[in-house]
Amino acid sequence: MKNVAKTERRRNQEHNGFTLMELMIVLAIMSILFAIAIPGSIALQKNLEISRLDSYAKDIYLSVSDRIASMKASGELTTFQGTMYNDYESHNYEQISVPGGGVGFCPQDWEDKDGNLAYKRFFYLVHAQAGDGSGVVTDEAMYSLVPKVSVTQAYLGGFYLIELDPSNGNVYGVFYSEKAIDFEDIYNLGEYGETARSRENRKSSMIGYYNGYSDLLTKQELTEYQVHLDFVNKEDLYLQVQCDIADTYFSRDDI
Repeated sequence: MKNVAKTERRRNQEHNGFTLMELMIVLAIMSILFAIAIPGSIALQKNLEISRLDSYAKDIYLSVSDRIASMKASGELTTFQGTMYNDYESHNYEQISVPGGGVGFCPQDWEDKDGNLAYKRFFYLVHAQAGDGSGVVTDEAMYSLVPKVSVTQAYLGGFYLIELDPSNGNVYGVFYSEKAIDFEDIYNLGEYGETARSRENRKSSMIGYYNGYSDLLTKQELTEYQVHLDFVNKEDLYLQVQCDIADTYFSRDDI
């Protein structure tokens, strides 16, 4: 009989749940884990989002650069330049009125603000999402650079701002956002400094950005050079090209 009682008592102990203290410890551990994991997941989500927006900005930059290259070849760039100088004088960075008063704006990530003043030739153009109610309006000149039929629906659903130099057709930078943006939003990224347009600084406003200006910081003047062409082998179309720039000499195959 005693053995039966012991067996029953052992069976009851095995079926008992967690004690209140054990539950409190488990809940405390879970709370700590959530407190650690949630901020990390939010930061990861923001990083992924800003990367996506940066990618859109880069795609638009490349698309506009290709479009301008074709405009140069066809002679359309001259017409575009006239439009910018005549109709968009207020968008010129040398003459633009900035928030809080004052005139003139230099891109925050411009490397040589004192010695290189090429940024004063920059203009900006805005593309806005139609009917969003924000009050931001697409600049008509934008459609010369980005025809409606050439832009994917994803881009048409967003807002972007292009910085460029009409005098030579160089694009400096592109901003992209799924919320309404205008020049004031770019200005409000901060004062001059490399960090103003950094990813970390743009996360709060979720504005994508791409700058592919490379080394074209000054207007390139055209110079005349003497070029000499000599057919070495007419059958294989092998051509030697010689130019009188600092005794430079090179040859090209399969021209």
